[in-house]
Amino acid sequence: SPSSLSSLSPAPSPGPDLDDVDSAAVVVDDGSDDARPVPVGLGVPKLRKKGSAGILASEDKEDSEEGEGKECFMGIKYATKHYEVAPYEWGVYRGDLQQVKKEVLAGLTVAFAQVSESMAFAFIAGVGPMQGLHAAWIIGLTLSFFGSRTAMINGATGVRAAVVAPYVKQHGVGMLFYIVCVISVFQALAALFRVAKFVRLVPRPAMIGFVNGLAIILAMGQIPNFKFPGTDTFRDRDQVAWMWVVVAATVGFSVGMPKVPKIGGILPPSLWGIIGAVIIEFGIVRAAFGAETPTIGDISEVTPGFPTVFWDDPQHAGQIPDFTWETIKTATGPAFIAAAAGLVEAVMTMEVVTDLTETENPNPNQQLVALSVGNFVSGIFGTLGGGATIGLSMINCHNGANGRYRLSGIVAGIVVLLLILVATPLIKIIPTASLVGVMVIVCFHTFDWGSVPTVIACLMPLTVRQHAMLAPHAERKIRRIDAVVILVVTVVTLLVDLFTAVAAGICITACAFAWQEAALVTVTSRLVEKAAKAGSAGSAGEGAAADAEAGKPQVVKIIKVDGAVCFASVMDLTRELTPRRDDPDDVEIHLHASQVADYSGIHMLNVLGEKYTQLGKRLHVRRLNWRSQKLLTKARNLVTFTYDTTEQPEDDEVELASPRHIHIEDRAA
Repeated sequence: SPSSLSSLSPAPSPGPDLDDVDSAAVVVDDGSDDARPVPVGLGVPKLRKKGSAGILASEDKEDSEEGEGKECFMGIKYATKHYEVAPYEWGVYRGDLQQVKKEVLAGLTVAFAQVSESMAFAFIAGVGPMQGLHAAWIIGLTLSFFGSRTAMINGATGVRAAVVAPYVKQHGVGMLFYIVCVISVFQALAALFRVAKFVRLVPRPAMIGFVNGLAIILAMGQIPNFKFPGTDTFRDRDQVAWMWVVVAATVGFSVGMPKVPKIGGILPPSLWGIIGAVIIEFGIVRAAFGAETPTIGDISEVTPGFPTVFWDDPQHAGQIPDFTWETIKTATGPAFIAAAAGLVEAVMTMEVVTDLTETENPNPNQQLVALSVGNFVSGIFGTLGGGATIGLSMINCHNGANGRYRLSGIVAGIVVLLLILVATPLIKIIPTASLVGVMVIVCFHTFDWGSVPTVIACLMPLTVRQHAMLAPHAERKIRRIDAVVILVVTVVTLLVDLFTAVAAGICITACAFAWQEAALVTVTSRLVEKAAKAGSAGSAGEGAAADAEAGKPQVVKIIKVDGAVCFASVMDLTRELTPRRDDPDDVEIHLHASQVADYSGIHMLNVLGEKYTQLGKRLHVRRLNWRSQKLLTKARNLVTFTYDTTEQPEDDEVELASPRHIHIEDRAA
């Protein structure tokens, strides 16, 4: 369940080589601009190389040196790390037969669960069950061979089904295959530009809204199962009632059978549900009451064998649009949305697998490369395509996959293919209502139910939250803006699409963050007396030079800014830093506790410098941190004020008056 989801100043010393560290202070490269020293020694594990994102981790036993330097085929060397694309040398597998056995059993369990989910997702997308089943094994095998994250299961997904369903209904099933192929192009571009790292910008509230909206979409996608195929007419009342009986039986068997001792764990819950549905359908509904509900074989064509290229498949004759520029333009929009939503789902799944297996994933973009290849092959062979599956990946990890091998994904793909080849007569007799029951379970586990009381607690005043009935949820309150993001993403998902919803959540959160950061900016001003320095005349101007020659001390107004000087704070800062006629001739702005973050900040300082010049005074920006120095140096031709790179305060400053402190948040309130 997703809810259970170079600088101008000297660079910091990189520390000793990370491979040879025993006890020292080493630098962690965690993706931020600052290096972070971490003591290593006495029980603290070594760091991996920077290529693994600097994650603190023990020397994983799964990283084997066996096979290092040996060629696998065509000049490709055997893998020595779990995240490499090539397989291990055969000796690695022989030496770890116990784990290999667990991987095989986990793959078998996943395969049976994947069969039911793939068919259910296919019905949501508006295509036949074979499009979902073929997508499951093509995506699963292709991604496993091309470097998907270890222990992660890929196949037909609810996200893909939810995104493409409206377009299949509007343009027909023939357009789906063009959409899937164009999705692969967007995924290849995302891998080329290393877009996976930007998913970190998706806030947790947007993730919650994403899965909640997806769950609702999947639930709404079950309604067509109660209608006659290809129409908006519901089946007769008695048949619909019996379908709900089969749905209830599916849910009951899915929930109850896994709790039965000894036999409950043999099959995955969804497969138990389908078996129970078949028993109820043919043993009670048909045999005892003479009624019947539609089966998969009644409403769609189920044929064994391998898929064929979509333009040569007789079942799609007359449904395939011509390969023209207009067709590509039509497919581009939904393909972009599906690729973006699939990227979010893939990164979420990778994070879940990383937590469950406690292994690293230093190259998430390899997943996008594999997705691109898999979806292109899936599109060519006329399937739904797909991506990472969170629920099945969790099942895989809980059943023995430890993040070292991709064997479970390969086994699952092969088993699904074998079921397609030999078990189609059994697939035909499965009631379609049983797939609705399977999706009831999926939707229940997809929706983040804990977010409901949290959002309610945020939207209610304290007096209401403290009411006896709501008291247990009174301490679940988060920021109201986070609750708003959850609601907005959920609603936009239902009304527009998943990508637009997540983008809206990112924008709202980013604006709220910028507003909060701007409100935290503080300004402190004070007058100090500095001993005259003849050497400072060059930077201080003629008046300061005369004072220096006469030996008179200089009176300087020092303004300290604490917080980000950026687009969100410049209006308030401009108002607070407006030059005054009674200011001394020299004014300094100290930014050691701040940062000039963007061009808006540079422009504000330029305006202040011009205003002081008009009053016959001099503005100096001093004590810049290295980030601000870097920005100003690159924009030197746009900077009209004077600044230096001295970061330390001078020893000869004598304070003349108490500091004047301004807190922008207090003023705004």
